[in-house]
Amino acid sequence: MLLLSYFFPDRSISWYLFVATLVEASWEVIENTPYVIEAMRMTLNTSEYRGDTVLNSFFDIVSMLVGFGYAWRAPTWLTWITILAVEVFTMVAVRVSLFFTIFLFVFPIDVLQAWQVAAW
Repeated sequence: MLLLSYFFPDRSISWYLFVATLVEASWEVIENTPYVIEAMRMTLNTSEYRGDTVLNSFFDIVSMLVGFGYAWRAPTWLTWITILAVEVFTMVAVRVSLFFTIFLFVFPIDVLQAWQVAAW
């Protein structure tokens, strides 16, 4: 929402919500293409990854909507702290986070991949 409001400052919150939902839903489709599934298999060093289920994709979109509502109401600094806390928590709890997954997707470092997979 921060980027949208920067580039499109005169739009309504419902417009921002529509665009954010469109982007999230598009990602859910892209994430389940054979190319991305195969790339994730290589990144995670597992042949078992099959992509997301429809239910998982649905709740990813619901989670985005909850986060959007939170970001809309919370101060920007608190939103950033919350994002950081969630990333750190998921790294400690299950060795997977959005940042870490993207990082390993772009820079597949064997030692980090082995550390992540060891938790499973």
